[in-house]
Order: sequence, then C-alpha cells, then structure tokens
Amino acid sequence: MYTKFLSFKHKHKSKISLTLVMILLSQCMSFTNIPIAHAESEKDIQKPAAPSDFNVVAVSGSAITLGTTKNMKDNVVAVIDSEVTFAWNEAVDNAGVEGYEILCDNVSVAYTDKTEYTFPVRNRMNAQRYCVVAHDKSGNVSDKSNMVHMIHDSEAFYNDNQPPSKPENVTVETVSGSAIRVAWKESTDNVGIECYEIYKNGSKLGFTRELAYLDYEHRKESYNAYTIAAYDLAGNISEISDPAILSESQQYFDFLVHKTDRFIVKYKDGSGSDKFHELLQDSIKGFYRLNNRMNAEMELIILKEKVVPENFINAIKEKKNGDGFDYNLDIEYIQEDYQFKAASLDSFYGQTQEIENALPEMPEYSMEELIKKEQGGSISETDVPEAWSNTRDKDLIVAVLDTGVDITHKDLQNNIWVNANEVSGNNIDDDGNGFADDINGWNFTDSTNRVHEESEIYDEWHGTHIAGIIASTAPETLIMPLKVLKNGMAYTSDIISAIDYADRMGVRIVNCSWESANYNPALKDMIDHSDMLFVCAAGNGHINIDEAPVYPAAFDSSNIISVASANKEGILSRFSNYGEYSIDVAAPGEDIMSAQPEDKYAFSSGSSLTAAFVSGEASLLLRTCGDDVYEIKDRIIKTSDRFSSLEGKTPGGRKVNSSQAVSNIASEEIIKVDVIDDMKYSTNAISSSEGENTLKTNAAWESKADLPDSKSGLAAVELDGKIYALGGWYRFHSLNKYRSLMSVHQYDPISDTWTQKRGMDGWRYKPAVAVNNRKIYVFGGMQDNSLFLNTMEEYDPQNDVWTKKANMPTARAGACAVAVNHLIYIIGGGNENGLLNTVDVYDTVTNTWTSAPNILAGRFGAGAALIDNKIYVAGGMLQNTLEIFDLSTNTWTLGASMSKPRFMGGLVAVGGRLFAVGGLTEPVAESQVDGYIETSIEEYMPLTDSWKVNSYMANRMHDFGITTYNNEIYIIGGANGDTDFNTTDVFLPVISENDQFTYIYDQNNRLIEIKKSSRSVATLHYDKNGNLIFIQLVE
Repeated sequence: MYTKFLSFKHKHKSKISLTLVMILLSQCMSFTNIPIAHAESEKDIQKPAAPSDFNVVAVSGSAITLGTTKNMKDNVVAVIDSEVTFAWNEAVDNAGVEGYEILCDNVSVAYTDKTEYTFPVRNRMNAQRYCVVAHDKSGNVSDKSNMVHMIHDSEAFYNDNQPPSKPENVTVETVSGSAIRVAWKESTDNVGIECYEIYKNGSKLGFTRELAYLDYEHRKESYNAYTIAAYDLAGNISEISDPAILSESQQYFDFLVHKTDRFIVKYKDGSGSDKFHELLQDSIKGFYRLNNRMNAEMELIILKEKVVPENFINAIKEKKNGDGFDYNLDIEYIQEDYQFKAASLDSFYGQTQEIENALPEMPEYSMEELIKKEQGGSISETDVPEAWSNTRDKDLIVAVLDTGVDITHKDLQNNIWVNANEVSGNNIDDDGNGFADDINGWNFTDSTNRVHEESEIYDEWHGTHIAGIIASTAPETLIMPLKVLKNGMAYTSDIISAIDYADRMGVRIVNCSWESANYNPALKDMIDHSDMLFVCAAGNGHINIDEAPVYPAAFDSSNIISVASANKEGILSRFSNYGEYSIDVAAPGEDIMSAQPEDKYAFSSGSSLTAAFVSGEASLLLRTCGDDVYEIKDRIIKTSDRFSSLEGKTPGGRKVNSSQAVSNIASEEIIKVDVIDDMKYSTNAISSSEGENTLKTNAAWESKADLPDSKSGLAAVELDGKIYALGGWYRFHSLNKYRSLMSVHQYDPISDTWTQKRGMDGWRYKPAVAVNNRKIYVFGGMQDNSLFLNTMEEYDPQNDVWTKKANMPTARAGACAVAVNHLIYIIGGGNENGLLNTVDVYDTVTNTWTSAPNILAGRFGAGAALIDNKIYVAGGMLQNTLEIFDLSTNTWTLGASMSKPRFMGGLVAVGGRLFAVGGLTEPVAESQVDGYIETSIEEYMPLTDSWKVNSYMANRMHDFGITTYNNEIYIIGGANGDTDFNTTDVFLPVISENDQFTYIYDQNNRLIEIKKSSRSVATLHYDKNGNLIFIQLVE
C-alpha cells in the first residue's frame, strides 16, 4: 500500500464531511499496489536514478513518431485511439527499486514493478505528456525520466507556427536563504508546451518542463530580475514574460513601466457595482458614473495609487468577496482609461524672433476666402466652393471633440452652436440634460461649461484649427465644442461622456481628430450603440493600420468613416497612416491654413485636418441625405475621386470630392498620377499670420527606404559606407506590449535598400554601439522593461558573425559609446540603482576593461561624439548640460548648456560641429510623450562654446537610432508615444557662419527672400494681385 497525505486549506475552520474524506481516500487508493514507505528505511534518503529512454514501443492502432523537441530532446508521437505500450531502462538505487509510477501531465495514472506498461490512450484536443519515476524500497522517488509528448494531429505539429501564450504571474522568493524559487502560471498552446526557458538579468539561466525553477547562484542583496519564455513542441517561442524582481532597491526607471490609476468598468447589471465598490473600498479614490446610451452601468474608477494595468485587472478577475462578487457574473469588462493624442504633426514651437521682426503682416481673410485659396493645390482640391451652391441651410451641427475652441474668433463666432434651451449664467440646468449653463457645449476635462479660456489659448490651437476647417468647408454648419483634449491628450472616459452629450443633444456628425494604438472596448461600445457618424483621423505614424491598428480609425464600426491624408499632388502624405481595409477615403492634410486663437491664422499638417474636411463634407450632405448617416458615408465614398497614386492606400484610391458628393455624381474614372518616388519629400516651414505662434518643420529633409519593421530604442552606426540598425524594441499592437529585439539590419545608401543580417545573441533595447577596426561593438542595454545587461558582442560584417566579448564591469542601458583609437568609452546610462556617472573603457585589442574619470552628472539617454581629441557628452534625463572630456589631460569640464533638456534624442558631429537632435524634455508616461518632444535641432560651435537652433525635425519623435554618413545625419526608426516608426530620414545640416541678414526684393520692390549669411531663411509668396499669401521659414 502507498499512502498519499492530503492537506486541506480553508478560510474558516470547519469540519470536512466524512463522505468527502472517503471519496478522496478512495481516489488515492485506486492503485493498490503502490508501496507504503517502510518505517525501517527512514534513514535512506538517497533517491533512485531517473529511468532513461522512456518511449513508446508498441501500439495496437495508428502511431507516427514525429521527432524530438528542440531543447529537451523529448520524443513526440502522434497516436490515434490506440493501446500503447511504454518501456524504459531499469533505474538504479542503493537500496533497490521497488516499482515505477507513470505520470500523465504530472498526474499518476499507473504503477508497475516491471519496466514496461500497456494501457489505452484516447484522443484529446491537447497534447499529453508522459514520463515515469522510480520508487525505491525506502519510499524515495527519483527525478522524472525524459518525456514522451503524445498528440493526435500530426498535421497540426508539422504546420505549427503559432507561438505559445506568454507565461504569466511570475513570482520569486528566497528558499532556505540559499536559492531563489521562480514560479509562473502555465502557458497555453494549440499543440502543446515543451518547456520553459528562464532568464536572469537578461542572461539565459536554464530550461525546465515544470512551472518552477530553483536558482542556486543567487547572491544575497544582489539585484535579480527573472523572466520566462515558453517553447512549444514545434520549437516556437512565446513572448517573454514580464519580469519578477527580487531586490531591495527601488527601480529608478519607473517611467519605462506603464502604470495608471484610472480604469473603466462595464457591469453586466446594476447590482455588480455595489459589490465591486465594497471589494475595492480600501484602494479606491473615487467612482464616477459614465452616462451612455447603451442602458449599461459603466463607471470610471480612480485608485489611490497607480498600478500596472494588467496586474490589477488579473487580480480583480481572481477576487471574490463575502457579498458574492464574481467577475464572470458581475462584470462585462475592465479596461484602462486609455488616453488618445491629437492626430496633428504641429505644435507651438520656439521661433527666431529676429527673422519674424523682418516680416510684413499677413492680410486678413474670411474663412470662405481661405477655402477658395489653393489649400490642397491642383488636383487634390476637394471642390468645396462648388458644393456650397447646393447646400445653404441652417441647423447643421458637428460636434468637435477636441481641445477648447476660441469661440470669440471673428470667423468662428457665428458658427458656434448655442443651446437655445439654456439660460446663461444662472447656474441652473434649465434643459434638464445634466449640465448647468452649457451654452456652447461642455469642457469634460475640467467639468465646467467653459469651452474657451483666454488664459489657456496655448491649449486651444488644435480645436480652433479644426473648427476653422469645418466652418470653411461648410459655412452654414454650427460647431459644438466639446473639450476632451488637454495638453494634447484625452481620456477615454471624457470622450465617452462627450459622445453621450452630443448624442442626447441631437448631433449627427462627430469629428474625431485623435488616435491611440490601444484597442478600446468601451469606446467601440459607445460608437456602435450610437446613430451618429464618427469621422476619424487615420493617424500620423505612416503605418498600415490594417496590420498595426490605430483607433478609432481601425474600428470595424459601420458608422465610422476613416480618413487618410493626401498631399497637393494627390499622393499619400508622407506622415499619414493608411490601410486598404481600415481607411475609407483620403482628404487634404498638408499645409492647411485655418483659424488660430486670437483672430489669427496659421498653416498646419496632419491627419487631424483630413477628418475636419470630411466632417464638413458630411455636414453638407445632412440636408441632401437627411439624417441617414450610413447613406452619408456611402455617398462620400462612392463620389470621391480615384487616384492611381492612392491605390493600395485607400479603397479604390479614393479622395473626397465635395461637389460630386452633394450632386451625387459617382466617379469611377481613375486619375493617373505618375509617382517617381512617393517617399521623397521636402516639407516647408510655414509661418502664422502674426509672428507669435509659428508652426514649423524644416526644408532640408529627405526620406529614404523604410526599415522592414517599426521599432524604437535602437542603435545605429555607419561602417564602410553601410548603416546598421541594431536592437531596439517592437510593439505587439494586439497585446499592447513591447519586446526587445536582437535583429540587425544593414542599409545601403547607394541602392537605398535595407537587408537583414545575422541577429545578436541577446535582446537589447537602448544598447550603446561603436565602430573600431572595421568591426561593430554593442554594449549592454535592456531586455524588455527592467533587465539591465552587462554583456557585449562584437560583429564582423565581412563574415556576418557575432562573437561574445568580456562583460562590462557595470550593467547599464541608455549609455553612450565613443571609440578613440583601440579604446571604446562607455559613458553614463543607468541600471536598477539609478543614473550612472561612471565611465568604463574597453580595449578591443586585449578584450579587457578599465575605467576613466567619472562624468560630472549621471546621464541616461544622453548623446556623445568625438571632435578634435575631445569627447562631448550632452543631455540625458532632465539634463541640458554639456560635458567635455579632454583626452590629453584625462579631465572633464563643463561647456555651454543647450536651451532645453534632451534625452532619448541624438548627438552627432558633422563638419566640426555638434548637432543635438530631438528627444524628450522630461521623463513622462508614454501617453503624455507627444507634449514633451523637442523637435528643434541645436548646433554647437566648439570655437565659441555656444549653441543655436539650426533647424527642426521632419517628424515629431524620440528614441530613434542616429548616425552620420557623407556629412548627412540619418534618423532611423523612433517613437512618438504609443506609435513606433520604421522611417529612415536624412538631414543635410547647413553649418552656421555669421548672423548677417540680407533682404532681397523683386522688381516691384516687394520683399521676396531673407538670407542669413549665404543661406535662405525665409521666402515670401504673393498672389497675382500683389497680396502676400504666405511665408515659408527655413530657419
């Protein structure tokens, strides 16, 4: 007999029924010939050796041996309804083996004293794992034998390319003070799991078939971060788990781990909310009901502390309370209160006041005069003026869910919606809609009726610009300002409330000029249950949103019309997202002049503007098509022009034509547009009419071939006329998760092509990289979010071979690398202990490490470059300072500071000057990044120890790879919030000389150009009557 000891864990002390005990005992005693541990053998603690060569030796039905697994070399056998005989080699034991126990998925299924056993196997959907253990006469049990994985579909095995699910709920704990036990939740797979691979601090630790692993090499008080990856039987590897960290130190880089305190809950019925409130009463700061038209109980909950969203939601799913709360019964879903960013490229940048002082004032226009000008130019005009003749009517309302709007603007004030049923200033909800004094709409970000604040006009340019385009497209349309964007960001909860408000107030068209990569069930619910038409901007990442969705444009809702941007040639705008299935039409989105706060006008670009054009067109059709928003959508699409240049980017290559839409003239003729290279571009800086709020990009940029994948946090370097992009991380859009990369791509500037090369041995985000002796050296970085690496690798491009080299003395990511002769200086960076100011020096000849004097300040995400035997290090987290290392004296000194802090940007040397490019001014959460991107390019002149703004970036981004080739600066990949880029942008810097201005006039004595030194910094353009139309700034 063999006795299994049963342990019962209960919340409350209570007796277990005799019936239950008898049932459990009968189950445990089912194998009556399993031995009992003999009392006289207690001193024998040596377990038998594991049985070997466990395998299937005979079957009565059909069986196919499929091979062995990748890591553990287990046998995989396909068996269909057979009687199976297993056999194995006899185990060895000091006291003798008594018998063998066969396990299936870690559950005992048979016991025998022989070395083979036969029993029936029935088909199951999932793989079954069989093994055998030996019992000796003293009751000791051996380790498990090798596994036999039994599956029932050989085709599924052979064709399997689906990775397992990511291991979840990874935990770590110290066991007996000498080892660390790492445990996790089992992964799932369509065929079956082979094993798990364990990583410690980014290095491979070992494999196991179990759901736990013991690390005996743990050093007390050291930092250890563990992650797990699952392998399936076909060798596919899962996404690496989130790290479990055993450390007393606080993670300095919390900004890399997304946390929030805001969640949206949708209940299945009204009773669920009370039970949920009680469950979370100690951790909740507040509950706020969200009005909706779904007759559903929906709430915004705000926690007292920020948490990792996935961890919080998983914990809720497992919790129950005494009042009977059950997630599956009470809650339909919980999601993060996701943020959206404005889908615009521009913001208010700093300016060169001395140039603007030389510019004459712009003339004043009405909004109708503006739209009659060549906004989109030539063939990309939308024929809006022609549409007006057929639609002149009142009471057409478009809700603009955006920033505040300057409702006092002289060209907008007559187009602002007024709530006729509300009395202004009495603080009473006269119309009973739940909002007091909502005369012109509502401010959902601050819960007030003030949609325009004179003190916050800096945050109203986007909404005012959008409102101006709608009003100029459909002059009789009324704009309902609903403020949901604040500092460029909007919460889902505010958007839901604004949608509900617009719906209740009878609005038919909603303009949505904002974007997010996060799938958002709550927002989709609101849209699907509304009978309004939602006009959505495609977004500005230049990505195919069929493959990497951006919402709400990529929702499959029938009442959404999604709009991409086309330039004046009828070609997809270089910044615009696209998608043959997700996008419906294109519209003008480049260099569009519209209203700005304080009676001003300015040019801007972005897919935000395309949505505004289509919202205006939809409003024109309200009287023609009635309130049927589905007919309006269909009319807009079928009457759009078709461009050969847009085929594959929008369905049928369509771009809106307002005149044809109003006249209901369908267009099937394809307009041929010859595209020599639709990725070459040169965007011009455009000034506002009054010099205070200038929207700028730069005229010196060119686009090259895209990387195969979008990525950020990569390193870039040039060697022998080729450019290499190494590592970084990639967003899994469906999971909203990142994974660091080991990939390497080579760019050939001559052929303008990217080629994939052999990948690195380890995953690396933000590694340091340098070239020495025609080889590339990669140092440290991070594996996923929190695993700081001290490893390094050498790459030989001639042979496409990677070689591991001596580990760095200090693990670090976000460091700088500068090569000097045969030495490479690794400067700053950070790890789990915080920012680093240490400098490690690697000798490429001896493969050894030494140290150099520390820099003066710890720097993460700084840049470094070499000029005239001096190393320059600038920026880093919260740093705008410059440090200079004189290699002849081995000392650091401070140089002049940049105008702003920069980190996750770039620093390169060209023509004896430094160029600091882009980056973030503050470490902020991903959802807030856009508002903290610095787009200027500052130039440093060593002779005068001074900085000045040389230019501006073509795209708003950070965390890109940067290098130089042939005196040009290459910007590769990068990110803006939750959008990663695969772009390759090239900038040819113009080296500054002196500050002398030259003014050039035409034969009519009109100022047409301003030069600084010999370089043009501004050009002025006039119409045929001599009126100034617009000004292009190149500075």
